[in-house]
Amino acid sequence: MSDAASNERRLRELVQWNSVFTQRLFGEPGRSALRPQRPKAGADVPDWLTKLRGTLSTQPATAAGVHEPPRTGPGVVVQAAATWALSPATRSTWYPWTLYRQVWVENSWPVALDVASDNVTFAAGVWDRSIRLFDLASGLVVHTFRSESQLLGPVRVLRFAESAPHLLYSGAADKRVLAWDTRTGRIALRLVGHRASVDALAVHPRLTHVLFSGSADEMIRVWDTRVGGQCSVHELGGHRGGVRSLVGRALEPQLLSASDDCTIRSWDIVKGVAAGVCTRHAKPVIGLSSCWLETDLTESELERLVSVSADGARMWKLPAVQLVDEIPGPAPTLSTAAVSEDGQLVCGDLDGQLHWWNAAQRCWQSQSAAPQATSGVTCSVGARVPAVVLCIAFDRSATRLLTGCHDGAIRMWRLHDEYR
Repeated sequence: MSDAASNERRLRELVQWNSVFTQRLFGEPGRSALRPQRPKAGADVPDWLTKLRGTLSTQPATAAGVHEPPRTGPGVVVQAAATWALSPATRSTWYPWTLYRQVWVENSWPVALDVASDNVTFAAGVWDRSIRLFDLASGLVVHTFRSESQLLGPVRVLRFAESAPHLLYSGAADKRVLAWDTRTGRIALRLVGHRASVDALAVHPRLTHVLFSGSADEMIRVWDTRVGGQCSVHELGGHRGGVRSLVGRALEPQLLSASDDCTIRSWDIVKGVAAGVCTRHAKPVIGLSSCWLETDLTESELERLVSVSADGARMWKLPAVQLVDEIPGPAPTLSTAAVSEDGQLVCGDLDGQLHWWNAAQRCWQSQSAAPQATSGVTCSVGARVPAVVLCIAFDRSATRLLTGCHDGAIRMWRLHDEYR
């Protein structure tokens, strides 16, 4: 087949995918198929979610050479989401965290972390241009991935696919997004189009083949990995700074982005246009995440968006992205942040400190990110400098936390009450 015919076929598939995206994900046009609540185990399954599962089960490979594991029944998605959640008594409550394991990266340091959706493994992007896969229970290295052509820069961000725990996406300073099959260690797909380093990635919570990427070129791209990586479905422009974080929502066709321009933007991913801009931060937004909080008035749960900057954290109501709460910042040198699915917030700074938000007392609890006396990095003049916190990630149960520091250690924390 000629290149012209191949390009024409690819464009035709993209146009067709874009036109039926709403029907596949949210039901027929003109009919509201959204639900304001997250599905729970044992509850009635909405029609749109049943239809979505049928669509996913008949999809081809999510990327070239990568296939999803077989599904065992219509309730697999709901049961997995319910298993990850903490009990209602502990939601949005701060507990003391205890360091229980350290994993050292030789001759380098971790710059990106993410935990697989099955909560069995986690991946670390290392400054030496490699990706290392660890067993979450033991902390042992399972595999080390390297591109056949050495990356022009370190991996900046990692994201596992929600419904395919063996599929890992990486964004790096070489402007590419790579899809890795963690079972074989091979690259399954290359997505090319950004003009600067890729610093943010998000996989759609329901549709594994829908990927979002944000870059220092101030652009956001929406990809359909089933039709290759030569062109994106949407190219979203509007930020005036590098894109730092992305959140794709499962219940609505909405994408949320945070940027160095101190704004949060909402996007309609069906139409490919901006839906709103939030400007309540005065400094670059370094973290963005959605969480579910229980309410006292009803038995339902509310989805909230949490944004983190050096000037503090903000909680937003979705889908309108209306400000609900403002939290003052714990330190002016924040470098990274993470929010668990149930609303636990932790930040790391350039001074080697971890800051945990105590929602009950509305204050920050701080402790050293490297509590051992031998921790720290020795500079050329012999002085010891703090173990700068570079990356943070919660596991899928929100009971364990991973932190990567400049001293070359990946530290694993867990709730202190497990020892009692």
